[in-house]
Amino acid sequence: FKKGRTFQVKCIDLDVCVMNGQCLVGYTPKCMPPELARHLQGKSAEEKLVALQTFLANKSYDMWCLGVYLWRLQSGKEFHDEFYKYDQTRERTFDEDQCIAYLSDPNLQAKIDARIATIKNPKVRSVLEALLKVDPSVRTTCDALMDRALFHNSADATMGVSSSLQRIDGNVASVQSMVQKALT
Repeated sequence: FKKGRTFQVKCIDLDVCVMNGQCLVGYTPKCMPPELARHLQGKSAEEKLVALQTFLANKSYDMWCLGVYLWRLQSGKEFHDEFYKYDQTRERTFDEDQCIAYLSDPNLQAKIDARIATIKNPKVRSVLEALLKVDPSVRTTCDALMDRALFHNSADATMGVSSSLQRIDGNVASVQSMVQKALT
């Protein structure tokens, strides 16, 4: 993302990586899914850390985060751009509590759908609609995502994406093991 004349991209947080079904050890506020926001709503910073111990990681969480990153790549803006503030020194800060309140709004899906409707590319719009579902039970899966038109421009491109995802999936356990060893 543009910072001055250069672009910086942050893709993932390996320091908070856990296996599916394990309790979270951390999170990135600007990427959190609505279900985590609802779990953390109204809690102090200390209470949020305790609450993470009762929130289990799941694959739909990752699908939401992927949607947030695709939004950023497509639009050139943060998904929650409105929650950034500038202090007196012109430092940019993120208002996590305001973001949590927004993500906990009962009308959130309609707001997200309106934002997605501004995306001109119908293939990208279709993928974002599948990823950015407020209800995690209807959010797309990685396998279903691969069936979307965005990944079917050519047989070679689809095979490249599929094999890349298989390699990533195959290496997740070893990366998580390395991170766990580094933390202990």
